[in-house]
Amino acid sequence: MTKDEKFVAAWSRTRGMGKWKFCLFVGITWGILVPLGMEASSYFFGSNYVFEGGSFATRILIYIVLGILAFGQIIWWMNEKKYNKLTS
Repeated sequence: MTKDEKFVAAWSRTRGMGKWKFCLFVGITWGILVPLGMEASSYFFGSNYVFEGGSFATRILIYIVLGILAFGQIIWWMNEKKYNKLTS
């Protein structure tokens, strides 16, 4: 099975869950992992690291909203475009 065939099979299953479930899953995952990565980067590479729980929680909420409304939509659009190109 080629890489493209694997993509078509995987995306066929994923798109079956629907666009909004996909965007929720991707957006929430992205919205949590990105701020965690940023925090870890500041902790390990920042010179005067101070954890601020309130601003961290705010960042997570902002990134989750952006992840659902923007990042998830863009990933869906890109995968749909690739899927339609490969299956047409």
